[in-house]
Amino acid sequence: MRKRRKVGVRRFKAEATKILSQVREDEAEYVVTRRGQPIALITPIGGGDVEGESGDEISRSMARIRRTARRVSAAAGGASAAAAVSRQRR
Repeated sequence: MRKRRKVGVRRFKAEATKILSQVREDEAEYVVTRRGQPIALITPIGGGDVEGESGDEISRSMARIRRTARRVSAAAGGASAAAAVSRQRR
């Protein structure tokens, strides 16, 4: 298992290119945090993670994402999913 490095969201934003290069070249993993709480995991994509997916699998995945966004929007009284999530995180 790879050692996961922690990086704050501000540092990630400032050093995104460098960090993503380390992910690609060194297969490093990063846990992005906000106020000390993990919010995202940046991990390298294995050879079959994307290329191995067929067009049908990608289409199904995108349809699930759109359905989820619509549910979030509906639950937020019609606000966009991004606005609803942003408001919830504050």
